[in-house]
Amino acid sequence: MVADNQGNWDIAVTTPLNTGTHSYTVSITDLAQNVSTPLNGSLDIQNGNMAGLVTGNLDINSDTGDTGDSITSNKKPHFSGTAPAGVTVIVTISGKTYKNCCRSAW
Repeated sequence: MVADNQGNWDIAVTTPLNTGTHSYTVSITDLAQNVSTPLNGSLDIQNGNMAGLVTGNLDINSDTGDTGDSITSNKKPHFSGTAPAGVTVIVTISGKTYKNCCRSAW
């Protein structure tokens, strides 16, 4: 994959990971084929209740009522929140599903 003009990138895991700890490595290669020092990390996939690991609300810039009342006249509102890094955030509104991948802030 190639980073976009702002340097952002994302990747979705296509095969489900088993419950438990998984290690990962991220590195970059520039146009001259220089490879960076790898960034190593780990991800813990939990089975069961993930309550408390995710936050989310109508984005403050989409809230056209009193601040924090979650009332809007915006017909294309934005929602935002946080979740553990690397998870896929799925928001369902009136039966339509929206997904955002791979950022801890969504």
